[in-house]
Amino acid sequence: MLRYFPRCENSLEAMTEARKLLASPSFLGQFSDCLREFMVRKLLWVLTEGPCPTGSGSTRRHKYEEVPFRTPAAQAGGNRRHEHVFDLKWAVAELLAHPDRCHEIADQIVACVVTEEEHQQLKAHGRGLVGWERYKSAGLTVLDVRKDPSDPAYWKVPAPSSS
Repeated sequence: MLRYFPRCENSLEAMTEARKLLASPSFLGQFSDCLREFMVRKLLWVLTEGPCPTGSGSTRRHKYEEVPFRTPAAQAGGNRRHEHVFDLKWAVAELLAHPDRCHEIADQIVACVVTEEEHQQLKAHGRGLVGWERYKSAGLTVLDVRKDPSDPAYWKVPAPSSS
């Protein structure tokens, strides 16, 4: 991430700068439509990588450890993917159409670590759905590892009830 913001001390600072740029009509207004879409997409990506320790930059190995949302299978390890809960195409279109809702849209741009198999499930079951609804439709449980397991908020998307 720091390659996009070389003057930032750490990626948390880079995330803050990305939010400022997304909220700045004068910054985005200076680009052609095509380049503006590219810039918005890159800035939104920065928001989903999560904070890295000072000076470490963004590495694939670290990226998975810092994303707070993950499925139990991804928590266990294996072949993992950085998956955008709210599709970046959707977010870019929303942000370009509603720049006044920048902070609201940016707050929804989070990532979830899933396995390769779960990623394929999301692609198959999530068509036409947005955000966490895709995960519910695919029958995936999602944990918020920042929470204590005894806290009901630990289960971001609860396991489907077995009736």
